[in-house]
Amino acid sequence: MKTVMSLEQCPNELIMEIFMYVSSIDLFKTFYGLNRRIDSVLHHTTWKLNFFNYTVFVQRSVSSTLSSNIVYLKLKPCQLNHLYALLANLPKLKYLIIEIRQNSVPFLTENRFLTVIYFELHTLGSIEYDVWSNLMLSFPNLNRLTFFSQGDKLINGQQLQLTLSKLSCLTQLRCSLAAWGYKEEDADKVFETFKNDYWLKQSKKWKIKWSYSDTYARVYTVKEEGK
Repeated sequence: MKTVMSLEQCPNELIMEIFMYVSSIDLFKTFYGLNRRIDSVLHHTTWKLNFFNYTVFVQRSVSSTLSSNIVYLKLKPCQLNHLYALLANLPKLKYLIIEIRQNSVPFLTENRFLTVIYFELHTLGSIEYDVWSNLMLSFPNLNRLTFFSQGDKLINGQQLQLTLSKLSCLTQLRCSLAAWGYKEEDADKVFETFKNDYWLKQSKKWKIKWSYSDTYARVYTVKEEGK
């Protein structure tokens, strides 16, 4: 006689293994709310969520209880005003990856999101320094930061230093800043802003380099040997 076992009869370990083969969003939409045991398994498991934009997140959002347990979120693209509203409801978020388009609405916040320790920012186009700085400082406990920017608003070592030096927990920095339309003498002036103690001596955890070719200026970090 064949024995058919329902999902509810499976041990928690097996249920969790089965769930690993289903996308997080489909998993919540399909199983969340069926019964307390399934909900408990979902609540006590770490899930990664990826969304193409804020609207998709809202339309397909999980319950507020589950949102409060999210530790990793990738959101591409997004608007800063949407991002800050979202972060206010993610008290356990640790890892955040976002993409901001050039037409993103500039938005500043006074809120601080203390749980975020890893932040990765991709900007498609320029982002104003004040907006970027405000965003960085909203995560005061960052220990790893990655950001990529195309545009001339951020290629200034002295301004970047003003912000990064306030992130006292920062131990790892990875960045690439690029812009077009520079004359060689103008690019040299930009590179001079990175020739100070902060970038060349004090920041031993990362190494900064720069390059210029055919109006294209770039400043970027490279990994130190042995790091």
